[in-house]
Amino acid sequence: MAAENHNPVRFAVGVEVDALRVRACLYRADQEQLAKFRFSTKWERGPDVVMARIARCVRTVVDEADLQLSQVVAVGVGVSGVVEPGTGTVLRLLQPGWSGYPLQAKLVADLGLPVIVGNAGMMAARAAQAIDLPGETGRVLAVFQGPGITGGLLEQGKPVGDPELPFLPLTHLPLDPNGPLCACGQRGCLDSLAGGVAILRLLREAMDQGRTTCLAGHDLLGVGDWRKAAKRGDPLALELAQTTARYLGLALAKWLPLWQPLHVLLGGNIWEAAAEIMLPVARDTVLQELGPGSLDQVTFAVSQLGKAAGTVGAACAALESVTVAPSTAA
Repeated sequence: MAAENHNPVRFAVGVEVDALRVRACLYRADQEQLAKFRFSTKWERGPDVVMARIARCVRTVVDEADLQLSQVVAVGVGVSGVVEPGTGTVLRLLQPGWSGYPLQAKLVADLGLPVIVGNAGMMAARAAQAIDLPGETGRVLAVFQGPGITGGLLEQGKPVGDPELPFLPLTHLPLDPNGPLCACGQRGCLDSLAGGVAILRLLREAMDQGRTTCLAGHDLLGVGDWRKAAKRGDPLALELAQTTARYLGLALAKWLPLWQPLHVLLGGNIWEAAAEIMLPVARDTVLQELGPGSLDQVTFAVSQLGKAAGTVGAACAALESVTVAPSTAA
């Protein structure tokens, strides 16, 4: 969608960097999405290469919308790690070489634009609350299942306590001591059991054991293939949806007594595929762990933003950083 140059429309780019990909979306200030583009992340090549790929993805998505980079007022970038507020320096990330990496400063120098770098889960949580629970001042716990697990805890629309606390240490609390090895070095963490990468591992294991699925014969499987199979009602794909929801329920049973939210928002591309099956499984698992009545004061809902929560949240943060009042319309 080409922009009219005489119209003083503001544009922002939201970028989400996860375990598998760099995904950039270009938005108007009213949050209409104009273009999207993605690259693989290539973590193994090191921080400078990943930074350059983020910058390249931004330039490409702007070009896809027939705009000039100079028409973009700011860029927001969400990463699944601890980021120093203000400077956008990465303090902790489960990839080698990232401790102390000045990602925000590097991107500003490369793009020549205002850039804000923050925690992807918290950016997504703020956007989801604005869309799904507008005006809510109570505690909201938002959890997003993509390639990995991200999210945030909010009160009055703002992070509660340490903004990184909910989803860095606790997504890496072991749920199954005999589970798969996680990038954090432990076994059976939620991240290694319930994210998209985990689903693909379970899918390949089931196919190797001869399980029937419409994906049989596909050599290179991605999360998108699993999502399509789940939407078609493939029994194996739906079984894996229930498995990942059950693990999430076990994690929620640990989190809810600690944080006492009034609302739980669930989203990400995993939930887009099979929300109607996953939601009751996750909720019932919490009830089994915590007992009857434990959820009487807690609402569960699936976010309308789906897999767009990360990029919408990053774009909103970008617009806020340059004092443009963003609308949160989808």
